[in-house]
Amino acid sequence: MADLRAGLRQENIDVCTRATGPEAAPLAAITLRLSDRTNLSVTIELHDAVTKKRVGREVSLAAIPDDGRPLATAIAADELLRASWAEVALSRRRSKPRAAPPPQVEAAVRRVLPEPVPAPEEHVSHFGIGARAAFERYDRQTELGVDLVFRPRFARRWGGELALGLRDGLAESAEHGHVDASATAIGLGAWTALVRASAFELTLELGVRASRIVFSGQPDAFTSGRDASGWAVYGRAGLSPSLEIVAPLRLSAGFGVGAPLKTFSASENSQVVTGARGLELFASFGIVVEL
Repeated sequence: MADLRAGLRQENIDVCTRATGPEAAPLAAITLRLSDRTNLSVTIELHDAVTKKRVGREVSLAAIPDDGRPLATAIAADELLRASWAEVALSRRRSKPRAAPPPQVEAAVRRVLPEPVPAPEEHVSHFGIGARAAFERYDRQTELGVDLVFRPRFARRWGGELALGLRDGLAESAEHGHVDASATAIGLGAWTALVRASAFELTLELGVRASRIVFSGQPDAFTSGRDASGWAVYGRAGLSPSLEIVAPLRLSAGFGVGAPLKTFSASENSQVVTGARGLELFASFGIVVEL
């Protein structure tokens, strides 16, 4: 009794016999029985009023000297009691926890099962905005320009992209002059992180890009030309490595290929001079600010 009381005193929990205890209901009732006198086996039965459970264990004292058996029995009873109260810690994590246990029980539980210290959460940006230089090469057309990019991050490893761009096409020579080109473009896509390590990230980019292209014919003397406009639409796939230089600034690049969904070209005498057609190769380089 004295050894068990000493172990629980630090939580302000007292121990007394059933006959001499106060009229208040106990937190728990412990019953000891010498179940095997030959092997000195003690059965400890616990009726826990906090968790509403009845548990027990059997302890052999045969290998313990006479003067150490009371302490060994008290330790076993203390361990059984605290193991039963450990369910209080699990109750904290439930969506509908039980009624709050007495503060003495909470203190006993914290001594053996302290509240876990949450690991610091990695900062994950929710939105990125940036600008980039862009290059596209088609079967009969080369375009250079810039994009304004919006990149929402829906989760740690995936997000979307909206890109608005302006393009200037390199002049393509024709038999009787040359053809200039310019374009406005919009791109929609999604991305997922393949590699995410420290300041480096490598993403897989999938999307679609539509360009409104204007071709302007510049004829030689004694010939005529005219302007024409139309849409070219490409499905795209690529990779985009990025590196954080100084938070929240990242350098970002991209490269990949596109497949035509709709093409548009300019001709002279039914011969194609230039146009967004065939396989597309694209590349970009720019900066992104992550917020």
